[in-house]
Amino acid sequence: MIVDDIISGILHKNSIVEYLANRGISPKKRSGNRYIYSSPLPQVKGGDSTPSFFVYDKDGYQDFFCYSSKIGGNIITLHSCLSGKGFVESLKDFHDFQDIDDIALQIAIDKISGEIGTDDGVEFDCEFLKLSLSIRNFLKIKQNANNEDLVSIWEKMEDIIISENVSELDDLNSEILKKYAR
Repeated sequence: MIVDDIISGILHKNSIVEYLANRGISPKKRSGNRYIYSSPLPQVKGGDSTPSFFVYDKDGYQDFFCYSSKIGGNIITLHSCLSGKGFVESLKDFHDFQDIDDIALQIAIDKISGEIGTDDGVEFDCEFLKLSLSIRNFLKIKQNANNEDLVSIWEKMEDIIISENVSELDDLNSEILKKYAR
């Protein structure tokens, strides 16, 4: 899935240790594959009397765990905690998403982070994301679509996104190709 690849790229290209150093935060000590800091998280009030924030080197990337706040994760999670931004906004701070539809991206990220769908046991079909991106990219290329057509298509896509019905997305894809293909 494209979002998994993007997240993996962000994790492997960005070091938590460098991210913290750019914010003027240095480790108190290093021991093997871990860096130990006083917690920079706003959830930890006052200073750590004993540094409780650990950064661990993992398979080509780093993650963290703060023993004072019981918060852990990767660099995107850390950025979200320190900046006060949500996961999607933090993700956008690390990657230029100009070629990815925000709606489809939001759905994929929500699915990955477990914010929607898991309570009902609904399985997200990867084809849904692929087809919605395909439709969006096709419309972006075609300049002969007028604004009313685009609004109508996006309204249909919003309904399909809510229902998560891939067959309806296939039908919409076919409809668009018939209407705009030359």
